[in-house]
Amino acid sequence: MDSTRSDLHDLNVERVSSSYAAATSSIGAQSSASERHAEMLGLDSESTLRSIASSTDPDGTIHTRYQQYFRGVPVWGEHVVVAEDSKGNLRSLFGRAVGGLAAEIPVRAPLIGSGSALNAAKAAALGNLRSAMHTENESSRQMIYVDDNDVAHMAYVVN
Repeated sequence: MDSTRSDLHDLNVERVSSSYAAATSSIGAQSSASERHAEMLGLDSESTLRSIASSTDPDGTIHTRYQQYFRGVPVWGEHVVVAEDSKGNLRSLFGRAVGGLAAEIPVRAPLIGSGSALNAAKAAALGNLRSAMHTENESSRQMIYVDDNDVAHMAYVVN
């Protein structure tokens, strides 16, 4: 059990901002907001944040919702929400970030492919009725799932 979820709402925003400023004083902060926010949260070099929504309040506060990715694979159900002013000063953090994934997610191709995952899900859900049923809008997407014991698994989300 090496993966850890961090509740971002519990973080001290001023401390996060000042630590990031101190760490980047000699090299400069990232120009990309998503890279800057990932660094602020202490995500490892194999983790990234990708913006999925953004809005701006009348006072200029920019709220950005991110999906966390690890080695290009999204982490299921874990989003990060960052609020900052128009100058890039951090105002608040919300959501959860997952660290320590490298110890649990091996660097290798998935054991089964997307199509096999979809077929296994249909067999489990439909059983003997599978051959008589017509399915539509099928999809299978690889994701990282962190269970209730904080153990990360490579998985597929299928529809």
